[in-house]
Amino acid sequence: MSQNYPGLVSIIVPARNEEANLECLVRSLAAQRGVREILIVDDQSEDRTLEILEAMKAEAPLLRVLHIDSLPEGWLGKTYAVTVAAREAAGDWLLFTDADTEHLPGSLAALLELAEREGADLLSLSPGQVTPTWWEKAIIPLVYVNLARLYRFEEVSESGSAAAGERSVSLNPASGVRARGRAPGNSQRDP
Repeated sequence: MSQNYPGLVSIIVPARNEEANLECLVRSLAAQRGVREILIVDDQSEDRTLEILEAMKAEAPLLRVLHIDSLPEGWLGKTYAVTVAAREAAGDWLLFTDADTEHLPGSLAALLELAEREGADLLSLSPGQVTPTWWEKAIIPLVYVNLARLYRFEEVSESGSAAAGERSVSLNPASGVRARGRAPGNSQRDP
């Protein structure tokens, strides 16, 4: 990542009933270099999500909390949440990630360096996963093997097509998202 462009990335996180994950998530994001803002969208949570986020603002000054009270007709919560946040974002790049993630130190800088080096318009990664139960250890690798068979990495990268799963991390130039007027992969009408 070019040292001349601090605050390059707006991080976008949809969150619904994520009280157990937020402190780890926000701390891991706030520690990254290159962050302009962390936009977490509370999507009608029924737990302490909003309360925890508000309390974390003192610890993470780049944190902005957006709140969705209701969904427009035809929209799903997560899709609408990332769309709302993308419209609010001020960064040159948008990082879309889930609320139940932890980002390792330096991971954002590594993503930006890779995007710049490759001239990428989109990076979609499948991060490592903690799989504490026997079932997770058995099922999760099978999911990734099947995805790799369906979407061969070389073909996806070279053809200009894209595939992303539930646990992916996506880095996009903000200009492309703003030009389309919606978040990547959203087929719904604009709110």
